[in-house]
Amino acid sequence: MKNYWVITLVLAIAFLGSTSKGYCQTVPHLPESDKRFIVRLCNPENKQGTGFFVSDSICGYLLITNRHVVSSSKTGEIFDSVQLFANNIGANGKVISSDSHQTLYLRHGGVPLYVEHPNKSVDLIVVGIGSIGVEFSNPAGLDKLYGYKRSFICARDRFNPSAVNDGMGVQIIGFSEPLPQKDQFHISRFGHISYYPCEDISVKIDGVVQSLDWLVIDASSRGGDSGGPLFFSDPKSGAICLLGFVQAINQQDELCYAIPSYYILEVIDLLRHR
Repeated sequence: MKNYWVITLVLAIAFLGSTSKGYCQTVPHLPESDKRFIVRLCNPENKQGTGFFVSDSICGYLLITNRHVVSSSKTGEIFDSVQLFANNIGANGKVISSDSHQTLYLRHGGVPLYVEHPNKSVDLIVVGIGSIGVEFSNPAGLDKLYGYKRSFICARDRFNPSAVNDGMGVQIIGFSEPLPQKDQFHISRFGHISYYPCEDISVKIDGVVQSLDWLVIDASSRGGDSGGPLFFSDPKSGAICLLGFVQAINQQDELCYAIPSYYILEVIDLLRHR
């Protein structure tokens, strides 16, 4: 997973003062059955990451992950295919990842089966799951394919100070590295929003300055969590919602940086109008 350093003074100040706003929100706990939609990915360079399925009434089923999970760290080019490990319910009732993989095709006859966000700072790729998109009939080890519904994803208008702010509890789920039996189970990390600026802030990733309205989370994510979904409980309804997905970490400060979920909806809208 890529590491980057926040290069704005306002972020450091906001992080130090994030506990002073008085928010006290229960950290969400995603039901075990809903973890079936989160899958482990492995690319040809043997780099591991996380993805998850989304269901759209027009586009069908889509796989969401980071672009860097499915692209070469050497050339930056997206691979033709990656390995996807299906999920099963273990004897203890917990969701575990299969030892065997399926092939997720990202191109067919040279034609991309994915869509990226127009803003290159958004490390996001959305892969269409259809008859040529995946080489299996039972994706994710389910009786049939499921995914988080579009309404489960927080839209841009829900990102306001009354709903999303410093101190609110979150849950991150991914396939972290390195862990004993890391290929077998999801790891949940619980933390709080340290800073959400509601505006673009500049960060440096691999020497390149990028601007985005990042979510900064006080959770010590690890490699393999890239692309993992971020959940929180809506303060009005109490319902668990998809708030974003992991993009990068700062292990020294034990911070996780996530991309807000509405960028996913923007890419789905591009797919809808193809």
